[in-house]
Amino acid sequence: MLAQALKKRFAVAAFILSAAIGTQASAAPMSIRTLAAEETRLASVGYRISAANSRTCSAPTMMSGLIVHDLTQYPAAARLAVSRAFSLREGVGVVGIVRGSGAERAGLRIDDEIIEIGGRSVEDPAAWTRRTPSYDRVDRFNAMMSASTQAGATVLLVRRQGQLLRLSLSGQPGCGGSVKFVDSSSVNAWSDGRHVVLNAGIVAMARSDDEIAFVIAHEMAHNILGHIGQSATASRMLFGRMFGSSAPQNTESQADAAAVSLMRGGGYAPEGGLNFLQTARRQMWWAISLDHPGFGSRMRTVAFAIASQRPPGFATARAVAVQAAPNVGSLALSRPLKS
Repeated sequence: MLAQALKKRFAVAAFILSAAIGTQASAAPMSIRTLAAEETRLASVGYRISAANSRTCSAPTMMSGLIVHDLTQYPAAARLAVSRAFSLREGVGVVGIVRGSGAERAGLRIDDEIIEIGGRSVEDPAAWTRRTPSYDRVDRFNAMMSASTQAGATVLLVRRQGQLLRLSLSGQPGCGGSVKFVDSSSVNAWSDGRHVVLNAGIVAMARSDDEIAFVIAHEMAHNILGHIGQSATASRMLFGRMFGSSAPQNTESQADAAAVSLMRGGGYAPEGGLNFLQTARRQMWWAISLDHPGFGSRMRTVAFAIASQRPPGFATARAVAVQAAPNVGSLALSRPLKS
């Protein structure tokens, strides 16, 4: 599902880029850069929450703070224009950097091209000729970066304006999954166990970083609590599917309650969750989901969690959810949360 969504995202952006070749090439990259800037904003919120709550995972992943792309994400007809606009060849290009991350401390810059991680090449000469756009290579790059920084700093070989540089990058332990952005008007967000994906529609509904943090923390909670394996579907969505899903509503109550703790750990005001749900109830009054509680129920769960969870910690997300939502105790959580 993630690969399909991201493939559509970059295909649309690259179509805009390729259509502008020869007429307004200097302005053309803005479509892709706008997507990258929005993903960087969301990834920055996710990075902060994930880093602050890294101990909630038994095996945290290492985060670099990089948002990257490569030629294979784009349709073949657009790759030459992308290459020229972003100084991108067979390597992996930097389109965004989270402030305060290992990538920023290492001295990486937007439009740098990474060609080696820890002495291992990440270049792919076939990037120009692959017929079908795919996000797989970026996914492999991110996994390789995380693995390479598990034991400490790793050296990157970077091409910048024709010059080769060696930069040392140290990762940051994190928990909850990496954050992605999809340019879709659909008002939803979802998680698949490793990623958190927000559609443009739901980002537009949020009025502050605290509200964005609630959406991200809710989806991270699904990943942390192992809800993907408990669901009848392959991923979890913030507002659910309107018809036909049998996923238990109690997992949504658990994720809402756990999101409060994750937000507090990251320094975000959990009241943002209430504000967001109030806005959603006004704008989506018509929505009836078979696999999610109603907005009123979710607001009560979040309000109870806010009142019950006192810094620096609370007993467990399950304890709060049990009191906030009936029958939630019938589902075992994979790991209690702690701040």
